[in-house]
Amino acid sequence: MTKPSIRSTSHKPQHSGSPRKTQLIKFRVTPEEKQELEIMCEILHVNISTLIRRSLRSQSIKQT
Repeated sequence: MTKPSIRSTSHKPQHSGSPRKTQLIKFRVTPEEKQELEIMCEILHVNISTLIRRSLRSQSIKQT
């Protein structure tokens, strides 16, 4: 008799009061835009998701 395979999923603990992130957004950018995002992330030591979330909260959006 073989033992069933049980996979442990390790989740990062939720920050208190922080809503669970369940939605995924995909969008296309130019190679130059991607490079600019990557450079900004490198300078700020954050990933692209964090950079975009922080941008949403701290910068005003101007209509073009």
